[in-house]
Amino acid sequence: MRAQEHSWINFIIGAVHGIFRCKMESDVTKISPDPLEVVVSALASGAGAMLTHRLPDIIDPPTSPRHRNVGHGVLPIGFASVTAYRAAQSVQNPIARRFLEGAAIGPAGHLLADASTPAGVNLIARGF
Repeated sequence: MRAQEHSWINFIIGAVHGIFRCKMESDVTKISPDPLEVVVSALASGAGAMLTHRLPDIIDPPTSPRHRNVGHGVLPIGFASVTAYRAAQSVQNPIARRFLEGAAIGPAGHLLADASTPAGVNLIARGF
């Protein structure tokens, strides 16, 4: 899959996340979100995901079709993403929080896209 396809897939994943987070928060507060708030939330989360989606390829540069090692492992990337996502919850600014949430799910979106290729992804590292 080409880098540009990865970018747009991750932007869409992040944007959908931002929309659903607005909906979830409005269910808790019982206040309907402003449409502009939903759009800004989607754009911020999508931008965060688009920014960090290349991290697995930075860790494991694509030098060959079998380049996927620890940087493309489901457990290491999953652990890092969950940790970053939980840390983002302490941010008070809602736009910054959405951006950081998107940044946390970006690498996971990369793995999702890679899982659809014939080479797939590893659980931990190559061979595991």
